[in-house]
Amino acid sequence: MYLQTVMLLLRTERLHSCLQMAWSVYRKTVAEVVSPPDGLILFCGMSIGFEDVTVSYARTARALLDETVTFVEGQVPGKGPRSVDGPSVADHIADSHE
Repeated sequence: MYLQTVMLLLRTERLHSCLQMAWSVYRKTVAEVVSPPDGLILFCGMSIGFEDVTVSYARTARALLDETVTFVEGQVPGKGPRSVDGPSVADHIADSHE
């Protein structure tokens, strides 16, 4: 959640960001160059900057929420059924995508 929070805060400053998880594959090679302290490894990288609107690129479509997510209302993993008061998580997500 930390990286997501950083990325959302960047958007409030009109900056764009892109996580680069592929760096974790090369953590040993990178460690030979940067010599991180013991106990630390490279997990990912993040590009930060302003969008270049003059560059054309393909934007991929996103699948509809109903195609990719199944909400099980009233269930808590490992605890069985429970009552839920108020709007569901699905309601909040659906509202944010309208």
